[in-house]
Amino acid sequence: MTNHRGSVLLEVLVAAAVACATCAVLFQFAVAAQAAVAAQGDAADQQQRLRVVTEAVRHDLMMAGAGPSRGAGDGPLIRVLPPVVPARIGIVSPDPELTARGDRLSIVYVPEAHAQALLRSAMATAASPLAIDGSPVCAAGTSCGFAVGDRAIVYEPSREGGPHELLTIGAVDAIRDLLIPAVPLSHAYGAGARVAIVTVRVYHFDAINRRLMMYDGDRSDVPLIDRVVNMRVTYLADPRPDALLSIPLADLGGTVPRALSLAQLVDGPVAGEAPNRFDADLLRLRRVQITLTLQNESAAAVHDLTATVDVAPPNMGPR
Repeated sequence: MTNHRGSVLLEVLVAAAVACATCAVLFQFAVAAQAAVAAQGDAADQQQRLRVVTEAVRHDLMMAGAGPSRGAGDGPLIRVLPPVVPARIGIVSPDPELTARGDRLSIVYVPEAHAQALLRSAMATAASPLAIDGSPVCAAGTSCGFAVGDRAIVYEPSREGGPHELLTIGAVDAIRDLLIPAVPLSHAYGAGARVAIVTVRVYHFDAINRRLMMYDGDRSDVPLIDRVVNMRVTYLADPRPDALLSIPLADLGGTVPRALSLAQLVDGPVAGEAPNRFDADLLRLRRVQITLTLQNESAAAVHDLTATVDVAPPNMGPR
């Protein structure tokens, strides 16, 4: 009886050990499955947020270069100034002129159906009001819909690389159709210069906080998506030396758009007028590629997420 009882106890201990080992294995599988589900959820969330951001960037690139659509001198902005710039532009912390960086991108366009007009007379000085003439698209005495606080662009459409700049409207005289800039301009613009409400989008990489930021060229600078580990912008240009009408360029070889280095975007020829000078190669840009790489939030995830936006803006095509 003693031997029999000892055998039963041994069998119970062995069975308990096997059960414990089985439970441990099952527990490990459960933990691994839970981590995998969490990782998939994190990855799906990141993919959705990345998709929203890339669609926003794609939309702005598709609009890049859209200019006034009514009146004399209408047409794409790229006939005069670069609608895509590899630098931060705007009021707050702008990059110096003739700057090129691979982790930031500024996009400029005139939204359809927003206020736009011509200057009916030349400015006496750079600090003078802008006397606008909106005919035939808007009635006299209405200021063509311009309002205090609007961000606008003014430029002379007569030549490539002509004077241009962004401004904030500080006051409006609707009776005399005068726009008063919040600060004096850098140039006295002549009769026939275009002025229009403008949209500015600046996308830039905040490496310290690992996030993609968007700046509106005025006061708003907001984060779009976190855990960004890399942002790379590639600019592709028309390689022909006669891509512009009045400014000779270097021959890049071939006929299809070629990628330009950042050095090639600041080495001249220089166009525009200070403080808004730029490399003339920016006027022959035809495609823009933006690649974003995000780190997955879950430690169980193995691969980072990468998305590339490749756009040939219709308003930046060959003439």
